[in-house]
Amino acid sequence: MSPSVTLPERWSIKTLGEVCSLVSGAGFPLEYQNQKGEEFPFFKVANLAEVRAGESLRWSNHTISASDAKTLGAKIIPAGATVFAKIGMAIRLNRRRQVAQASCIDNNMMAAIPKSDIIDGRYLLRFLETVDLIQFVHTTTVPAVRKSDLERISVPVPPLAEQRLITVTVDSLLAACSDSADHLQAGQQAIQRFRQTILADAASGRLTSDWRDQGTDVASVARVDLQSAAKRSRKVASAIENFTSNELQEIPDSWRWVPLGAVSDSVLGKMLDQAKNRGDFRPYLRNLNVRWRTFDLSDVLEMRFEADEDQRYGIRAGDVMVCEGGEPGRAAVWRESTSTMHFQKALHRVRCHDLLLPDWLMNVLQAHASSGLLTRYFTGTGIKHLTGISLARVPIPLPPVAEQLELVQIVDSLWLQADRVVERLNVFHPDLGVPSHMA
Repeated sequence: MSPSVTLPERWSIKTLGEVCSLVSGAGFPLEYQNQKGEEFPFFKVANLAEVRAGESLRWSNHTISASDAKTLGAKIIPAGATVFAKIGMAIRLNRRRQVAQASCIDNNMMAAIPKSDIIDGRYLLRFLETVDLIQFVHTTTVPAVRKSDLERISVPVPPLAEQRLITVTVDSLLAACSDSADHLQAGQQAIQRFRQTILADAASGRLTSDWRDQGTDVASVARVDLQSAAKRSRKVASAIENFTSNELQEIPDSWRWVPLGAVSDSVLGKMLDQAKNRGDFRPYLRNLNVRWRTFDLSDVLEMRFEADEDQRYGIRAGDVMVCEGGEPGRAAVWRESTSTMHFQKALHRVRCHDLLLPDWLMNVLQAHASSGLLTRYFTGTGIKHLTGISLARVPIPLPPVAEQLELVQIVDSLWLQADRVVERLNVFHPDLGVPSHMA
């Protein structure tokens, strides 16, 4: 890569040797070949042609035991490594394939084993597919590439989350080019998995590990006065009294697990009762109007609210609207600063205290919904509900506010890029109806 190229923010240039380990295969004598049912598949160069670009090597006519591999000096190549030809005319074909399981390769091949804390395995595969190895061939009787030459190849390295988005984009667009609805559906699923990963990485602190390592606001620790919070209401006191983080995932030392009720106030909306309701007609939100991360205002109804109900049932910018039923926990942040919008009993209105950003709460609720954690707080045997008491008990990983802001900005940026991928997929096959937001 030319040194004059300007990289996006947070990207870096590393050598291939810095981001992966290059491992050569081993000789494979005839007496060890054609064995079935052993522990590891043994791949040869010919296997590279048996699957299409982007697909993984899963099966071979040859398998080998761990003891025989040790005898031959064949290193075990971990799942997710990229393998390719290093000797012979097969180099010109530039075939790169990932192995789907721990495997061995013959001495005409080489494996690039990603260093998972630096580079995503799929990103490494897609990068290596852009490199024409023929330029590194040493002109001898039999063409070959040297490990030392390959290790000096420059690799553009984005943050891991961005690497995953890039690979999702490439995989999705390549699938779209095949004009196959099945492949496009796979692209849609890849986008959803990417979004789930981003939310999980955000809620665990992995997404801002570099940010903390840089010493940004590391002295700040999220502190919540649970004793004072418990005095606000019985609901909050109960949530705090019964709260434990023993079965929750580990989070950074500067974060705290807290029940939602300790860092917010919530209220359920107004019951729709035409016979009893008085006052002026006002627009109100129903469950159907609240989608993940956004609102569908194409079908907003009205009901009567009295003037003294505006404070209890009115909605202002920064309120997090959370579904009580239907898909309990589905949430979006209201953005309008001037609004006459109110809300019905099917929704909770959550107002965050100073230690909790509304957008961070929305991301956490979506992460909990994706992981299944939120279901622990549902009630009902048939139709599920998230009551006000249960909502107050929902555990929130609470970083310092400065880190919440950083996390929200990163998630928003990656989400926007994923939306753009979805738009491109819809151009190729609009009938699929690929959603722009993860359901």
